[in-house]
Amino acid sequence: MKAHLLYLFCLIITTTHAQQTFFSQPNSFPTNVSPAFVGAINAKSRLVVVYRQPNTPNTEQRYGVSYDQKNVLPNGDYMGLGASLGQQVGGFLNKNVLKGAVAYAKYLGGTGKGNAQYLVASADIAYHQHALDLYKLSAFFNNNLPLTADGLLRKSFQDMSIGALWFATFKKGHRAYVGAVWHHLNKPDIGFIEPEPLSFGYTVHTSCELPLAKQLKFVPIAIVTQQGKTTDIKGGLSLKITAEDTLGIQAGFLLRYDNMVTPKMARQMFSAFFNLDYYQSSIRVIFDVGSAFTLNNALEIAYIRLWGAPKRKSGRVPIF
Repeated sequence: MKAHLLYLFCLIITTTHAQQTFFSQPNSFPTNVSPAFVGAINAKSRLVVVYRQPNTPNTEQRYGVSYDQKNVLPNGDYMGLGASLGQQVGGFLNKNVLKGAVAYAKYLGGTGKGNAQYLVASADIAYHQHALDLYKLSAFFNNNLPLTADGLLRKSFQDMSIGALWFATFKKGHRAYVGAVWHHLNKPDIGFIEPEPLSFGYTVHTSCELPLAKQLKFVPIAIVTQQGKTTDIKGGLSLKITAEDTLGIQAGFLLRYDNMVTPKMARQMFSAFFNLDYYQSSIRVIFDVGSAFTLNNALEIAYIRLWGAPKRKSGRVPIF
């Protein structure tokens, strides 16, 4: 009976954590949402550092760092190259994820007065190292589980995704994008005890900036992920105030619903966030209120730094 419970717990833990993103606020770690965001910046390069601290004891902390750069081509196209490292420690499941990504953006046209459109094709490959802490699981099952010498079950695998993105900027400050990502193309085996291939999935995501006044913008966002019988839906709204492209303040909320644990165990989460942009630096603070298994109350802090001035048409990129 204990062995069956352990297998079921491993299946729930690994499936849930393999599918969910590392961080809750999409704009804090955009290349984690889609490889098509690699190089989609109003600069030459970008560094992102994120830290997530749950308020619940004995749950995982998360760290992330990414770097990407834009290489502008003479015809207005650009190529983006990027890499990221994510780490999760402190819970039942510890993991490290190393990812590399490439994106090519085709310039579709525009004018020198603020109009520009791009179509982006992209791909990434990730190397995962997972370790299940049997000491914590043994305590969870009343100390009646067989343990390995170091108390860990280990699993490593590779994962591949491709992404597409269309984005445009228009006159008077209007901006928009819509994209799609196809996940787990190689159907990696994520099982610790028995083979458990991760099924193919996809994500669609969109956002826009709608000016309400000269320096006030309304920013909705939506992300939907589907994989087998599971669905993850995120939607949010925010207001953004800017001053001469040097100072920006943005505040809003994000709602999340998913049934990733089992179809009958739906989870909800509410996130409130505040962003401060100053020249080429941004600080983003997010507080999550979760409702169920593995969605814990948490504080998330991100720092984003850009370098280099954009070139020609490639500067008109909508990153919200």
